[in-house]
Amino acid sequence: MMTEEALILQLSKRIMTAYFEELDLTPLFSHLSDNVIWAGAGKHMQLTGYEAVTEALRRGHSQRVPCRISNEEYTVRPLSDTTWLCQICSDITTDPSCNMFIHEYQRCVFIFQKTQRCDDGWEIIYLNNSVAYNRLNDQELFAVEYGMHNFQQRAEADGENVLTTQDKYQLYSYIKRNAFANLDAAGKNLFLALSLFPSFTGELASYVMDSPRAKDLLDAEVERNPFLYFDYHDGTYSFHPLLASYLHYVFSRKSRRWQQAQQLRAARWYLQEGDYKQAIVLARRAGNYDTVLTAIEQGGRESLYGFAHDVAADTLQHASAAERAAHLEGCFYCVLYAFRCGKRLLAVKYLSVLADCVETEFADAAQRLYYAAYAEVMKGFCSYPDLSAMTEHVQRARELLPSPHDLILPWTFGSPSPLSLYHSLPEKLEQTMEGLRQFTASYIRLIHADAFPVQTDFIRGEYEYLTGRLDEAEQTLTQYVHANSIVPKCISHLQTAHFYLARLALCRGDAAALQKEVQHLHSLKLQVYPQCGTAVKHLCEAFLQSMLNSSSASVPLYTSPPPPIDVNGCYYPIAPIAAVIQDKVLLSRGEFPQLLLQATEHYKTAMASQYILPAIYESILLACVYEHAGNIDGAATALKQAIVLAQPDHLVMPFAEHAEYLPQTMERLGSDAAAAPFIEQAQDLSLAEPLSTLRTALAKPSLPLSKREQEVAAMVATGLTNKAIAEQLNIAEVTVKKTLSQIYKKLGITNRAALSHYMSHHPMS
Repeated sequence: MMTEEALILQLSKRIMTAYFEELDLTPLFSHLSDNVIWAGAGKHMQLTGYEAVTEALRRGHSQRVPCRISNEEYTVRPLSDTTWLCQICSDITTDPSCNMFIHEYQRCVFIFQKTQRCDDGWEIIYLNNSVAYNRLNDQELFAVEYGMHNFQQRAEADGENVLTTQDKYQLYSYIKRNAFANLDAAGKNLFLALSLFPSFTGELASYVMDSPRAKDLLDAEVERNPFLYFDYHDGTYSFHPLLASYLHYVFSRKSRRWQQAQQLRAARWYLQEGDYKQAIVLARRAGNYDTVLTAIEQGGRESLYGFAHDVAADTLQHASAAERAAHLEGCFYCVLYAFRCGKRLLAVKYLSVLADCVETEFADAAQRLYYAAYAEVMKGFCSYPDLSAMTEHVQRARELLPSPHDLILPWTFGSPSPLSLYHSLPEKLEQTMEGLRQFTASYIRLIHADAFPVQTDFIRGEYEYLTGRLDEAEQTLTQYVHANSIVPKCISHLQTAHFYLARLALCRGDAAALQKEVQHLHSLKLQVYPQCGTAVKHLCEAFLQSMLNSSSASVPLYTSPPPPIDVNGCYYPIAPIAAVIQDKVLLSRGEFPQLLLQATEHYKTAMASQYILPAIYESILLACVYEHAGNIDGAATALKQAIVLAQPDHLVMPFAEHAEYLPQTMERLGSDAAAAPFIEQAQDLSLAEPLSTLRTALAKPSLPLSKREQEVAAMVATGLTNKAIAEQLNIAEVTVKKTLSQIYKKLGITNRAALSHYMSHHPMS
């Protein structure tokens, strides 16, 4: 019988040979875990999750050429009882049949974890691969001219970054001679200006060159220039990444004024095309903050998502007083974004500048009142988490307005658990709840008439749930979602209500009620802040799925897995809550080493920022890790730490939710006089039994598919193409496509990755 080390080595060799020499993705795809992490050589080449990783690898599959592996060096070592690391270093050369020559040195690292999902008992939870060009010269790299386009599709721009200085000089010299030097001055300037775009059309080229001959020039160059590519499918041109790199180099050598003129022209093109992010990037490079603010205003606050906070700060700092006055709304979006990124002092600083601008620049009284009220709203949210100050500013904004104004919809933080954002003082949870209800009522009155009653019971429902008053919570939340109200309920508030009703269904072990609330959550869509609403929905889905799953059982609540949680991408006040949910997902997957590292750091962050509920959850999660490792002393210490924070406000439900992971620790603390009453109630409310009931009820014994549909679905899950499936089943490829359409319709999914995920959790009948 082979040792585990030998099995890992054999499996790694099989995957590598299939991937590089046979261009077969099946062995790799069939071993990827649902939450696999993939990292490549480039700065931004990192993905998480089966769907994202397989989609990226499939996308590049048609661009690859067969390669031979040689001079392999394998390193295999255990990381734990259930995980092994395997590193493979080797030379890769293209097969001679490719009519091109590439010699590369590659390094690949797999981390395997034991699983029952795969036939050989192992799945890949981490994959890192990096390739550097080696021994580059004109004769080898470009041996055959018609091999250029093959290489063009295969090469990655990031590969250029690892060239030596000598290699880069040789490569740039070749590109200059064969792809640039023969252009006239207008053609060279056209190429340089178009290098600002990843791809471009003839219309864009004419706009950049301001001449109808631009398209003719491009068409002529496509015929003779192997570094310029035309895609007949979508009618776009693009430069080979290495030519683009050379053009960027030449572009940077031009005068600053010339560069800025081209960048501004490109920014205005993106602006008219509605690509506001790119417009912002290029307008900033051009130093034209009027265009930056125009793009931010037209794109809304979502146009800033993904940028570093200094984009907002630089815009506010460098825009002239006249530009700020002309684009006040865009400036307010910048202030909001600085706050969203956690730069509260920066936001407050520029908010005072904008408030002064409102007073001096507007003669029109209505406009002045509107922006003065807007400034008050922003001051309120920059006062977070001081609820009394926030309420005061929002009420002052309402007083400035002659009537409710729907354009001043306040900044919502997009949290599935709003009370958790504000609870920062022990023994003050009830006062915090009342303060949050007053604040919520105040900002709702900004957009609705004062005479109408305002519903804020979703906050009380959350309070009742967290303190273990489950019957009261269910009554409060059910009345809230079904109550008729003249004032429309805020979608984000309904998300909170249905999220806690779903958690109550978990407590009762009620599968039908849980699925009903999940459907309600899925159907709610924020019209004003769609990205915010989607983020909340994903957090709710991830939390509920993590409650149902365990390290020994996986019960899919959704046809497709919730996307990975990006803690850094969340609004600054929500990050600790998102971190808790991210860590709960790790617990449900049994990834205890990673959970230990993350929960330790997240606990410190939550305590430093006085986020009591996230700190409680992180401490409980650490106790789960210690009990799993058999360290009951460590688990008891961590759980006591959580009890100290929770007892003053009787926050018992976080403990009840994790009771199934902590039987020994809770039994030990049951003899502790100070902790015993609290632990006893947590055990009484334990979700261990209801969750077991739900897992049984929701586990589906077979697929709702015909025998042929099951065969096709199983083959898709192994990574086979439609053509390969048709050959194996001896049917037409069009029949495979029709069968897949029927499968997607039955299962409520839309792509192969979702089908592979579904098949991994449902056995064949």
